[in-house]
Amino acid sequence: MVSYLPLPRRGALSGKSARTCRRWRLFSCVLVLVCSPPCRTAEIEHRHNAPIQTALPKEASDYEWKRETGEVQSYQHTHAGSWLHIDPQGQFYDRQAQPITREAALEQAGQSSAHTLGDNAQAQSGSKDNTDLGLSL
Repeated sequence: MVSYLPLPRRGALSGKSARTCRRWRLFSCVLVLVCSPPCRTAEIEHRHNAPIQTALPKEASDYEWKRETGEVQSYQHTHAGSWLHIDPQGQFYDRQAQPITREAALEQAGQSSAHTLGDNAQAQSGSKDNTDLGLSL
């Protein structure tokens, strides 16, 4: 809270002055809440959700952000309950905070999907279709 004049202590005033002071205290609290940067929530939400949306654009909606440890964001699968841990650069981590590949992370999360298997099949068949923009670690 920014205050240019110190407010009197509670109980130091009586009558009309006390009512005015109470109104000012209430107003100053509301003013702080209203004047807080509105983009702060958007910044936090972006920091939380950008890693999974970048690393797993097709599967991101299946995960819910749960916590932040340093720069690593942790997500829990909404149905299976399994976890993924991803940093802002798209690096996946295991439960012991050791770097692992995307495939290993999805396998540990029980999400080794047909999509991942399809990517491997395309790579082995030598297909030139480069439409998949998912990260390959």
